[in-house]
Amino acid sequence: MDQKLSQHRKKIDALDDELFVVLQKRFHEVARLAEWKKEKGKEFLDAQREAEILDHIRQKLPSSNLPHQQTLELWQKILDISHSIGA
Repeated sequence: MDQKLSQHRKKIDALDDELFVVLQKRFHEVARLAEWKKEKGKEFLDAQREAEILDHIRQKLPSSNLPHQQTLELWQKILDISHSIGA
C-alpha cells in the first residue's frame, strides 16, 4: 500500500477513535439526564432544547468547510439516538 495513503488512513482511524470516545461520553450524559428527568417526573424530549442545539450547529456551519445539510442530518441522527437512550 502506498505510504501516503497509509498515513492518511491512520490519521482518519485515530480521528474515528476520538469521535467514538466523544459520542460515548455524550450518550452517557444523555442517559444520566434521562434518569434525572425520570426521577423528577419530567418528559425526556425537549423540542426547544433540540432546536437550540441544531441552531447552534447551524450558526457554526458558515465558518466551517463542512457540508451544511449533511452535517445537520448527522446532528439530527445524534439527537435521534439520544431519544432512544432517553426513552
